[in-house]
Amino acid sequence: MSDHVATDAQPTFDEAVAVLRGVASRGRLAPVTGAQARAAWEQVKTHGEVPDDVGAQLGAIMRAMRHGRAPEDAEAMAVSALSADLSDEAQALVSLELATVRMAMGTRPADLDTLVRDVLAHSDAHLRAGRVARAGEMVVLVNEAVFHRELNGEVEDSPLVFDTQRFLAPLRESLTYQALSAPVGSMADRIPAPPAPSSTTPGAPAATARPAPPRPSGLRALLPPDTARGRLARRLLGRPQPKGRVATPASATPEPWPTGSPRILALSAGNLHFTSGLLADLEAGGAAVRIVETRRSGYPRRGHADMATDRLTEAAGGTLPALPAAASAELAAADIVFVDWFDVAAQWAALHVPRSTRLIIRVHSLEALSAQPHLADYSRISDLIFVGGHIHDLFMQAVPAARTVRRVHVVPNEMRLERFGLPKTDAAARTIAMIGWGQMVKDPLWALDLLARLRADDPAWRLLLIGRDFADSQITSGYRYRDAFRKRLVEDDVRDGVVDVGYTTDLPEVLREAGYILSCSRREGGPVGVTEGAASGAVPIVRDWPMAVPFGGARRVFPAEWVVDDPAHAAERIRSLDGAAREQAGQQAREYALQHFDWPVVAPHYRSIFLE
Repeated sequence: MSDHVATDAQPTFDEAVAVLRGVASRGRLAPVTGAQARAAWEQVKTHGEVPDDVGAQLGAIMRAMRHGRAPEDAEAMAVSALSADLSDEAQALVSLELATVRMAMGTRPADLDTLVRDVLAHSDAHLRAGRVARAGEMVVLVNEAVFHRELNGEVEDSPLVFDTQRFLAPLRESLTYQALSAPVGSMADRIPAPPAPSSTTPGAPAATARPAPPRPSGLRALLPPDTARGRLARRLLGRPQPKGRVATPASATPEPWPTGSPRILALSAGNLHFTSGLLADLEAGGAAVRIVETRRSGYPRRGHADMATDRLTEAAGGTLPALPAAASAELAAADIVFVDWFDVAAQWAALHVPRSTRLIIRVHSLEALSAQPHLADYSRISDLIFVGGHIHDLFMQAVPAARTVRRVHVVPNEMRLERFGLPKTDAAARTIAMIGWGQMVKDPLWALDLLARLRADDPAWRLLLIGRDFADSQITSGYRYRDAFRKRLVEDDVRDGVVDVGYTTDLPEVLREAGYILSCSRREGGPVGVTEGAASGAVPIVRDWPMAVPFGGARRVFPAEWVVDDPAHAAERIRSLDGAAREQAGQQAREYALQHFDWPVVAPHYRSIFLE
């Protein structure tokens, strides 16, 4: 039966059940609307008897509605469902999803720890009974609540940062999350291993895995075109690329690796922004490098619940679905598998990279506040690289299992800074600049506050905004922040002092206009923009990033004299550096940036990690 329901007609009970089952089986709302799914639920509830399978999947159905941009319908459906005759498990799942829906709408729950504990009690019971897949489904709902970006991503007061032990206690107390980071087979005495996958079709992905559509060959084929990260990565194609990087499609026989060279396979879920120069340098140092997009044809596509189930299965000593032969051979032939960002690609790699192969994962910033690091067997990871010491400390506090990794490094991002040494224009004396401003986490409102303070004394001050405007795909607080920024932007004290440069391919030339470079962020890992500005001779004005304060703040990355506490402190520092003092401070900043962050200084550390 079709799960399309006309909005102007009341669905029958059977039609309504079909709609809800269709959403649950797809894991997404379309082709029905949120209003149709909600109407289907009301019809089922009115009937008086909710089918067991529908009740069990109500949380997942509401999740699909939330992801389908129908949070209001999901909220109303959850409130309605909580007054129905549901099982204790269904009540727990709906209650947690209701909290997540309200977070997505900008409201923090007061009882999240209780809601999470209730769901994990049911998940643990399923694990003890060997129902690993059901526990994996619940992990997804828990992750999307606990690691929601409205709580931990762009805010200044993340409970994961400032109250880590209490906030993560429900996870650490649960059998489910203990198993998610446990070494292979180590939980066999507590969790019955599920049956091995069917061997009738060796090497086939699990039934829930949807194969990716065929892609054209070449590097462009490996970059997902439908994501912001993919679009960003595609722009990198204009840069010189090292030869021989691209692996053949996994559905074909991989080309043989060259003999005598270290073989590095770079796995990516689409974000290659910080890898191009690093991989080119490693190849110039004698390595053979290939890039593989994990979602390409031939690599099995595993959803979040599937990978959580795989991790729980491993911990219980069970067997995972076999990889396609060519993908398995490609992984086994590499000496090193490298994943930039601890994201879904890193999670996948930690499941499938052979133990005989070194697995190196680099962590930037957001991953320390995300779910994926909590879903990995760290005995399979040979090296962790952090782009800042404060991110290392946060990560180790949040993910104690990571402390077992034997080789841990703190190395900055790749930056080519020598090219920024162009002479300043006369306008630089009264110009502050901000690179990559169009995100809530970068907090450009802080920059406007600073600009207003400077213009109160001298209206010649201006702010250069370099980079793209806010993207459309934002969390609710992101939309609210964007609107607040645009409202503030047209107020009298700043309106005439802002210059929107937009995205530029010639940043060194644009930075000739900047006498001061800002980092206003709420959270940073290894900030590139402010470092490039410093290399141009602009005086760095670095906010003490609030989310990094418990771990030493911005002073862990930059000299203390660069760091300010608030816009008033920033304005005071700028006023103290007028004329020759500014030029001297800018020159000192350039020298510091080149001595500590330029690629000739940083590259040997990466070569040592990968090639020695």
